[in-house]
Amino acid sequence: MGNRGQNKKNVLSKFFLILAVLGIVVIVLGIVREYGKRMAMEKQMKELTAELNRLQGQKSEFLSSVDLYSSEFFVERTARNKFNLKKEGETVIVIKHEDNPSVETKSALATTENISADVVGENLRLWLEYFFGDKNFINKIANKS
Repeated sequence: MGNRGQNKKNVLSKFFLILAVLGIVVIVLGIVREYGKRMAMEKQMKELTAELNRLQGQKSEFLSSVDLYSSEFFVERTARNKFNLKKEGETVIVIKHEDNPSVETKSALATTENISADVVGENLRLWLEYFFGDKNFINKIANKS
């Protein structure tokens, strides 16, 4: 009977030892998992802090540009350049350059009415020659049309 009691104690002690080892493993795994989460949160916090600093810099640039645009100098310059206004008592002087064509002349030059069909055909021929390199190919296309 003494052997049986001793045997029972050994089985119980081995059971509690295995149970204690499993408990320690579960606790260690929980600690490791929480440590990983903490490291990920710290990394995310650093990234968010950097983004916050960047956005605060953009905000300060925006506020300084708002101050610039609302300044009297900017308003006057915009009124002069965009709306052709002048201050009371100012005299406006316009200098025309003869060698520089006016806007009306530039737009007239760019209309398709002034471009002849020969120029368009020559341009098309040059592009086809550039891309395909074969003058016979270009001649075949010209003969088909």
